[in-house]
Amino acid sequence: MKTQIIKEDLDFLLKAELIEQVDAPEVGIFVYHTTEKGKDALNKFYQLITQFFV
Repeated sequence: MKTQIIKEDLDFLLKAELIEQVDAPEVGIFVYHTTEKGKDALNKFYQLITQFFV
């Protein structure tokens, strides 16, 4: 069950271009990096959180 949820989350992030798969999987290991769009989204999220909760 957890594996399916993780796959769905990764698929969402890939389609939104917030992360990218770096290379082809080796022995079932996948590597992802945050894109610039993803970094911008995280920064905006952090700003909102600190604005209201810090």
